[in-house]
Amino acid sequence: MNCKRNPICPEAPVKLITRYSTEVISRLYSQQAGIDVRPYMSGTSFVELYECSVTGYRFYYPFELAGPGEFYSIIQEVQGKSGVDYYRGWSYDNEFAVKCIKPGDNILEIGCGTGKFFEGIKQISDSYTGLELNKEAVRIAKEKGINVIHELVEEHSKSHFEGYDFVCAFQVLEHVSDVKSFIDSSLACLKPGGHLVIGVPNNEPYFQRFNKYETFNLPPHHMGLWNLKVFRSLEKFFPVKLIDFIHDPINERIVVDAYLRAKLWTGVKSLPRRHSFGDKLKMLGLAPITLPLSFIRRYIKGINGAYIAVAFEKNCLEK
Repeated sequence: MNCKRNPICPEAPVKLITRYSTEVISRLYSQQAGIDVRPYMSGTSFVELYECSVTGYRFYYPFELAGPGEFYSIIQEVQGKSGVDYYRGWSYDNEFAVKCIKPGDNILEIGCGTGKFFEGIKQISDSYTGLELNKEAVRIAKEKGINVIHELVEEHSKSHFEGYDFVCAFQVLEHVSDVKSFIDSSLACLKPGGHLVIGVPNNEPYFQRFNKYETFNLPPHHMGLWNLKVFRSLEKFFPVKLIDFIHDPINERIVVDAYLRAKLWTGVKSLPRRHSFGDKLKMLGLAPITLPLSFIRRYIKGINGAYIAVAFEKNCLEK
């Protein structure tokens, strides 16, 4: 298996970073989420992680591993039985996005879930369209009277060229395998001078820096790993200018950082509640090294939050 296509800039070379066993990934999903992902892994014995040599963007391959709409319906159903709503409430990236919205703006949200963002901004502007591939989420949003369509942004852009003042996608881009198509289509919907806001998990280079085996950061749930450096590089390939960004202020914890560093170094893949006694001893043995390193990092360079949101302005004259 060898990746021959770069999701952002097709002409740029990519390099193989690591491989994941699909058996390990399937076991993690089963243990942590109670979800059987083996049907999405059929015919593949391992997943590869590649990095773009120009942007630093890391992505999983094969691209066909990206979960379909029904996969998210399953997650929503399973988590709902435990009293957990897969579609989160108002968060830091929503608050960040509001700064870019003007009264009366025509708004497009890609991957809108059940429409919670609209419920928070409808007093600023009620001119809103949401796109969502999870049919159950679309049903719930429509029951609330929210304008939500079961449609890909690629299709939507064909009939809504430069039709929106503001476009946003919260916790969506990391699920996308064809990044160039997604961003091109998002920008096609946006008027020149309009704003595109994106919120994703922050990976430097993994989730929370060292959490290589964070289950929901793996296929079929996530297909790409984003950070500020990668977002800055998008100005080279798309007609946009990065105007602002913010990291989630939560999760700047030294102990968590040290724990995840030790977990990566020792190769432990299990969840905390499933660590064996031997795993705990191995990681604890590294504490005299990992804790000082995380302490120094926190107070010299800082430890960024687990999520990041960015705001782009679409150039008036395309490159």
